Amino acid sequence: PLMFQLGFGMSAVQAGSLTFVAAIGSLLTRFMMPRILNRFGFRRVLVTNTPIVACLVAGFASMQASLPAWIVLAYIFIFGVFRSVQWASTGNLSYSDVAPEQLARFSALYYILWQLAVAISVGLAAALLSLLASGGHASVNDFRILFLIEGLITLCALFAYLRLTPQDGAHVSGHGAHVNTE
Repeated sequence: PLMFQLGFGMSAVQAGSLTFVAAIGSLLTRFMMPRILNRFGFRRVLVTNTPIVACLVAGFASMQASLPAWIVLAYIFIFGVFRSVQWASTGNLSYSDVAPEQLARFSALYYILWQLAVAISVGLAAALLSLLASGGHASVNDFRILFLIEGLITLCALFAYLRLTPQDGAHVSGHGAHVNTE
């Protein structure tokens, strides 16, 4: 939302309204995740989806204030869908080897680590944006460079996902077992 506010001159309400559609895309995707993971498995989903998410993040660099709202809304919705696939897949894979008696502890630890990762990424993005803006007001071009860098950072996760085997997490996703997820 900051690029829409600071770069394009939108109000906080306008920018928030635009980015709200990512949450809608995310919510709708959650209902499809069991089928997606069952059909394709964690490795294939994460190896395929990571470059897509990286490109979508970097694609925010091409946003223009003159773009029709429906194009921006559609793009943000699509981003929300693929981001949700990434988060849900990563989260479910994280839980796949946790024993049932350890789930409560792991859930608390996972939540804390997730929040820490989000805080660190927001802090790093803010620091990088400040650096790009030379400590002054961020311009649209500063945001564009930031989105390109964030896209590259997102793509780096691919190296970890390439180490997965097709069987990793299969007992959770049902991949390869022809389990009916309906």
